[in-house]
Amino acid sequence: MACHATGVENAPRLGDRQAWKPLVDEGQDTLTAHAWVGVRGMPARGGQPGLSLEEFARATAYMARAAGGDWQDPDADMLAEIEEEIAERLASLTQGK
Repeated sequence: MACHATGVENAPRLGDRQAWKPLVDEGQDTLTAHAWVGVRGMPARGGQPGLSLEEFARATAYMARAAGGDWQDPDADMLAEIEEEIAERLASLTQGK
């Protein structure tokens, strides 16, 4: 959250609808999974390795809502979709090496 509060390393600032729009448009499962793994200069789990997936997904949904997205806190089905996307993302990163 610290990076999104200040815009460090071009992180989209909390509440910046224009900056968040393309990210929100990726979809809740995709954006959350990619951020969990690490993406665009953001460290995995936002640099907080002690977070559970549910905690991380709730924080991501909060930031999306602050920027005008209509994401809900993740339920069991959404968490399963995120986990699936995480597996796909990790596989694609492994194949790219």
